[in-house]
Amino acid sequence: MGRFVPYWLVLLPLAACHVDVSCNGLTRYVDGEAVEGIVRKVAEQIGTIDAVECPQIRAEVGATDRCTVAFELGDRPYGFVVKVEPPASGTADRFTVTATMEVRLVGPGIQTLLDDGVHEQLGAGATITCPGLDRVRPAPASGFVTCTVRAADGTETARRLDFTDKDTIATLIAAP
Repeated sequence: MGRFVPYWLVLLPLAACHVDVSCNGLTRYVDGEAVEGIVRKVAEQIGTIDAVECPQIRAEVGATDRCTVAFELGDRPYGFVVKVEPPASGTADRFTVTATMEVRLVGPGIQTLLDDGVHEQLGAGATITCPGLDRVRPAPASGFVTCTVRAADGTETARRLDFTDKDTIATLIAAP
């Protein structure tokens, strides 16, 4: 009889952080280094980063812009949308900035997270193999990848990696 592998959420693709405001003439901008850090926090969950580029973002609620991230194992840079949310309560010079992927991405970072989860739940000898996570690329159009989970005793179970939930990078679920 096979071992049951519980569901687990991998990570959130949305990062938020309170950032300070700086002035450039009459225009106020959110702290550029903080914005880049927020984008890095999301992108590092997908793969190793070569470079992050973000423009200055106006410090006004609803302001949005696009940062680009180049990955070590990616074929091209990918976009991340950053948005300025209302200031933290009681502060006029601190805003919340969120970052999300323009296109759902998969990559080696997800494989590493899955490996860690399987080892934690099933022991050091357990493995999980999911096709397509060797390079950073858009998630499959179907939104799913079928993975093979092998317990330390050699028992194999198929699981689906679901990329369709907008609030998580991926969820490992039972295969149909």
